[in-house]
Order: sequence, then structure tokens, then C-alpha cells
Amino acid sequence: FLKLTGQTHVSHFEKYNPVTTEIVKQYDSETGPGPQGANQFQLYFGDGWRGSQWNLGVVKNMTSIVLANRENQRFEGSLSTEGIHAIIWGYISQARDSWSKQKPCVHEEERDRFETVAEAAMQAQIDQVKRYKSVRKANRKRTKLDKREHGVKKLILHFSRPEDQKRWRRVEAVLGDLGEHGQSSDDTDVEVEGSALVTTEPYGRRRFLSRILADLDDNINELQSKIAAQHGKKHLAHPTQIRR
Repeated sequence: FLKLTGQTHVSHFEKYNPVTTEIVKQYDSETGPGPQGANQFQLYFGDGWRGSQWNLGVVKNMTSIVLANRENQRFEGSLSTEGIHAIIWGYISQARDSWSKQKPCVHEEERDRFETVAEAAMQAQIDQVKRYKSVRKANRKRTKLDKREHGVKKLILHFSRPEDQKRWRRVEAVLGDLGEHGQSSDDTDVEVEGSALVTTEPYGRRRFLSRILADLDDNINELQSKIAAQHGKKHLAHPTQIRR
């Protein structure tokens, strides 16, 4: 894909020159040629790019090259034409995202004009920060759920009384129903001293669930402290472990 498009990386298409809308419209209206010759692999990134006949032709051309060079490229297995199409479309989607990252779009508030280059660059930075925060928040939730799932299993094994085991199995079932998205979305950056705690209660969370999870965290930390004491170590709860 990179060789045919003349690029070095699928996420660095900022300087790529796609085929113009005029050429694509001429092809659609049958007044101009399709993807062939010098532009047989040149992609279209304008409106309707995903379903454009031009890009369908480019994908077909690329697929022909892939199939013709199967042996030279040492492809293994018997990947179908449809499978190759899906892979190429995935690359095209990534390439277009990279290409359009800092391209001016219609202004969010003033719909009758396009963003300036400076506004587009600023919006790209804002979007990048949003993506970073979203990934970080998801990672925190995943870490919290992993700790609780691992901890509740230890509690089930630690307690011998049937009523205790039944209690923690119920909590384990609650964790399974809540899943990753059911964990509180604490977004405290513990690496930055003095950062503010921003907590959003997920949809479906109720106060009684917070009490159940708080009790679970306390029991997990208590059990870990006991285990650490048996080995001559002191257990210190990580800041992210004491958030509800």
C-alpha cells in the first residue's frame, strides 16, 4: 500500500496529493477516464470518498498488484479477494484520517465559512488531547476492574465460611455485570502533585453500589496487608486504588 501510494507510513499522509474532486466527478459522469495510467493508484479523499467509484477502482487496481505479486512477496495462506479489499480499505481509512487531520473544516459555530489554518491546527490539538484523556480514563477503569476482579477471587479463597464465600461471589457477579465501563471514572493524574480530582459517576451506578465497591476495596487492601505482613513486607495502597 505504501509503495503504491508513494508514502512512508500509513499515519503520515499529511503531504499526500489525492486526486481532485473535478477528476472524480468527470469519471462519475463518464466524461473523463477512471483510475489508470499515472493515477491508477491515486486515492480520492473528498466528500463521499468511502463509496466513490473512483476509490473502488483504485482498490481493484491495488488488489490486482497484490495478487500478481503473491509469490514474490511470500504471502502465506489463501487470503480471498474480499479479504484483501478489507485490508486495503482499512489502510485507506487510516491514511485519510492522517491526511485530513489538519485540513480546514467547516467552522463549528460559524457554519458559513471554513476554519482558518490556525483554527484547524488548534482543533487538531484539542482533538488529540481529548483522545489522550479518553485512553487514559479507559486505562484507569481497566486497571481498577482488574484489581477488583483479582482481589475478589483472593477473598473467596481466603474465607472458609460458606456465608462469606457466598457474599464475595455475589460481589464478583456484580463486578461482572458492571464491567469496565461501570467503574468510576476518576481522572486524577497521581503523577502530578496538586492535580484536581474529577469524578464522573457512570450511568447505572447507584450509591449502594459505591458502598459495595468501597467495602470490596477495603477488604482487598486489608487482605493484601495481611499477606504482606506474613512475608515481612508493608502493603501501601496506590493512590488510584483508594478511589471509589
